[in-house]
Amino acid sequence: MPKEDIASTEVTELKATAASTIQIGIYQITVKSLFGYLDYTMPKDPDARVDPKVFILYGENGCGKTTILELAFHLLSPATNRGHRSAIERVPFRTFQIILTNGTVVRASRTPDNLTGRYSLIVEHQGDLIVDCVFDAEAQPQFSPPESRKHFLEALEGLGHTIYLLSADRSINVDLWSRGEMLTRVRRPQRSYRSPDEATPEGVTEKTPKSGQDVALEFALRQAHDWIRRHAVRSNNLGTGSANTIYAEIIKRITKFGRDGPREEAELFEDLTGTLDNLSAKAKDLAQFRLTPPLNVDDIRAALEQKQPDSAGAIGAVLEAFIDTTAARFKALESIYRLTSTFVENLNWFYSGSGKRMAYDVVDGFAITSPIGKTLYPAWLSSGEKHLLMLFCHVLTARDKPSIFIIDEPELSLNVKWQRQLIDSLLDIVTGTGVQFVLATHSLELLSQHFDSVIELTPTILSSDQQRGT
Repeated sequence: MPKEDIASTEVTELKATAASTIQIGIYQITVKSLFGYLDYTMPKDPDARVDPKVFILYGENGCGKTTILELAFHLLSPATNRGHRSAIERVPFRTFQIILTNGTVVRASRTPDNLTGRYSLIVEHQGDLIVDCVFDAEAQPQFSPPESRKHFLEALEGLGHTIYLLSADRSINVDLWSRGEMLTRVRRPQRSYRSPDEATPEGVTEKTPKSGQDVALEFALRQAHDWIRRHAVRSNNLGTGSANTIYAEIIKRITKFGRDGPREEAELFEDLTGTLDNLSAKAKDLAQFRLTPPLNVDDIRAALEQKQPDSAGAIGAVLEAFIDTTAARFKALESIYRLTSTFVENLNWFYSGSGKRMAYDVVDGFAITSPIGKTLYPAWLSSGEKHLLMLFCHVLTARDKPSIFIIDEPELSLNVKWQRQLIDSLLDIVTGTGVQFVLATHSLELLSQHFDSVIELTPTILSSDQQRGT
């Protein structure tokens, strides 16, 4: 919907809702003398943006989109021994500055006579200087003054965010793990997906080398599987009291049952069995992902039909306690159920064109089936399907803390229909979280769906005198 067609109150509400969930996100990026001749301020008016959760760069080939994304990743990433500061040193620019949504400014800059090599690093927060130092990869120590290294890294870590970079070659870069850690975890015997129910292709074994993309995908699936299981266990624990608490509640109900006023026995048990029917329907939904076993109400109904008149009160008290305990557990599981359902349904929308289907449960993990119902290894997916699945898995597991996903050309290997739906599906998975997406794209389909978030890179070409700083 064009911005001018949205009522101003709706724009305000949209911005307020999105901004309330962005604890640490990119507010504005400023670049001076990139490659010696390009200046950018992105966006020029950041307060005019409708949705701060989406930050889309668009421009012609050669305008520096990929370089800007990589500089943002390296400047904001706090990990040591990952080459972040050295990577910045190799890029020609005068100033590269990021203002975050919490008022923090992180800036790398050089003197007018240098475009590469050593540079200064400054961190400010709402006008207060936090760190001011110089980085020089050729010097020993590399940070000057030496103690500033610790202060600079602590300032970045204190932001509490995670930065992901999905590059154009579809590799994922993040400080949370290394490729070696990915390989070690993928080689463990447990899987995050169900093995195919058909013979392994001739010549393929567990020891067959995997491509880099297949290792990354298997790792992402395992991360997502573990994340869902962890949240399912946590929700179960939140909704279920200890045995002592449960039995104490049952005894309390038995001793007070009937004191709140007379109720016809038939009316009482009709209400209780009606509630049981509702819980049974909810259990059926939760059992789709094996978050809970099915609830067999027929067995309970049959037992109630055999009750004796003098036991009705005790039975009613026990049944009420059971219903309340079960309802509390189901309520605690509702969030992870809805999120898992959103994740699976979105993937199945994308996979529907090829007839493939994704299923999931917390015991066996993910299962991908072919149009004829055969289970497929993730490695047998197309490049676009792999890319999408890996991205969805990482976005899911990023929900727990503020995160920035920097994605270069997300449309690669995706058909036009998929490109049109991609951002909305990613936003569905991170609803209510502090996750922001920073994208660079050429896709008109993607741009047309979210043009209120598009920042067109129209460079200010510097004159020769300006390039020399004169």
